Amino acid sequence: MLKVIHSGSYDFGMPTVSLMNIWSRGPDRDYLQKRASVLTKEIAEITPEKGHSFLHLISLGGHEYYGANRNGDTFNEKSAMLEIPKPAKGVDKLIKLADGLLKYHATFMKSGGYVYKHHKNTDPKLSIGRVVAEAYNPEMHRGELVIKVAEDHPDWRGDLHSLANGKDIPFSMSCKIAKDLCSYCGNRSRSRMEYCDHLREHMGEILKCGHQICAHNDDPFFFDISKVIKPADRIAWSFRKVAETLACKGGAALAEEEGLMLPAWLLENGTAPSSKQFMRKWAVARKLAEIEKVIDGIAQSGDNTHLKHCLGCPADLPSSDLEKLRKAKLCETLEGLGSAQICLSLRDFFNLVLGDEANKCRGEIEEAEESLPGLFGRLEDRGELQECANDSSYDTEGGAVPGFVRDIVERLAGSHSMGAEPTRRRMTIAIIRGHSLPEKRAGYVGQSKRADYLAKEYAKYLLSFGLQTERNDEGKELTLLRNRFRF
Repeated sequence: MLKVIHSGSYDFGMPTVSLMNIWSRGPDRDYLQKRASVLTKEIAEITPEKGHSFLHLISLGGHEYYGANRNGDTFNEKSAMLEIPKPAKGVDKLIKLADGLLKYHATFMKSGGYVYKHHKNTDPKLSIGRVVAEAYNPEMHRGELVIKVAEDHPDWRGDLHSLANGKDIPFSMSCKIAKDLCSYCGNRSRSRMEYCDHLREHMGEILKCGHQICAHNDDPFFFDISKVIKPADRIAWSFRKVAETLACKGGAALAEEEGLMLPAWLLENGTAPSSKQFMRKWAVARKLAEIEKVIDGIAQSGDNTHLKHCLGCPADLPSSDLEKLRKAKLCETLEGLGSAQICLSLRDFFNLVLGDEANKCRGEIEEAEESLPGLFGRLEDRGELQECANDSSYDTEGGAVPGFVRDIVERLAGSHSMGAEPTRRRMTIAIIRGHSLPEKRAGYVGQSKRADYLAKEYAKYLLSFGLQTERNDEGKELTLLRNRFRF
């Protein structure tokens, strides 16, 4: 799950950003005492750089001392046992939180330490500054950053003047959370789709018992800090002062509004992608997620006339052909099928990969099938789409294909290829014969871990297949339509 945290969402009793006084002999001592910075050693080593200014930024406050921020998100300072007021079924009364800001605040520089404008973080070349020092201040119970910016940069000239006159400027930080935690029922969520009613409908509210409903984020990975315009949620916050019954927007909702994505060049652990095809597959993944949203919107509207072309989606491969294809190496079979733009259904994929072992997990495979609608959007929400794009298990490299595989593929192309001509022919036949629409799948309703794993593994295959059909957007649409309907 990705979240956006505004610098102004805490009340630190002073501006969150300050222009540092750096002289030839080092920083102004009075300034350091006033800001009570924990970065004394790091700041003491900073020397003036012509054309550059240094900013001191207070990032986040520890929940134990500052409570939840204005968006209902909390970041604990250190590991501790959290008591849950009303545990959900299967949730313990006491839950141990991870190490919090004392450990994870240092991920700003681990992820490159770049400063961006409005979270446009797709390329470090777009950065407008760098984080040169970071630390968590255990005495003031807050995180601190030192940022270096170019004084002649058009995005900083006016702001540096404002800071010199004692004014504040808004920043916001982006982080990835594996699972956040509802403070009231203890529900752990990988995305907003998995939120309980407390976080979905009552984020930030204070109950009669005095408990505030908030989302605990105990293992954040900070990958982006951006200079932003006045945060949009300020208006919503002002209204909330008048009507306290209105739930505030959490950091996950703000991230969705921003269209925030984990940068493609950076994996969640701060390392570069290992797959040489990562960038191409990442582009395919983003494309699939976009098409999926369009299909979901049409499917939910009830206007089925727009879904007629789903009849061009082929069904499963004949079991006899699948049995023969299993005799070849997996990479050879996938190469042959991909060259003809034949995409395996989830059932065929696992029958091919697992062989007879697929029968042992037939129930989970069926469960995974029902969770296919919205698969890529769900993986995107969870921050797991990068992992899929970085996996090369099902990539092909244009190797030789056995003759018997080519023969099977050529025979199946007319009925199963997602290429333009075979698809057009199938659609024409379907319209002439007046075929009815297939039944919709149930959709994701909190499947088992094993079913989730199978669906995710299938997504990796679809991304690898997408490399072989990069320019066939119609084929991508048909693939996602088949994910939504039972054939």
